[in-house]
Amino acid sequence: MPGCADRRVYIPKTDGRQRPLGIAALEDKIVQQAVVTILNQIYEVDFKGFSYGFRPGRNPHQALDALTVGIQRKGVNWVLDADIRGFLDRVPQCPLIHEITPVDRPRL
Repeated sequence: MPGCADRRVYIPKTDGRQRPLGIAALEDKIVQQAVVTILNQIYEVDFKGFSYGFRPGRNPHQALDALTVGIQRKGVNWVLDADIRGFLDRVPQCPLIHEITPVDRPRL
């Protein structure tokens, strides 16, 4: 049945809550990869050159290298690090797609 994990366990967190951990069915993995491919093609042109998060061909080591160069050569005075902890655990993901999709882009 699509959308359901084959196996699911709950990992205890330090604050007493539990984090779900699931292994997706093969069909779900195929659909997920297809969606990733389509979304990458749609949104990749909108990303700035200094954006490294979850982009094809980019990794955290490259981001750290770019940060080092920026600090050393460009005289950066501040660095912002943000972590939106548990945000997607609390927000339904399907409506979120409609919030980030510009009007001139195809809707999924």
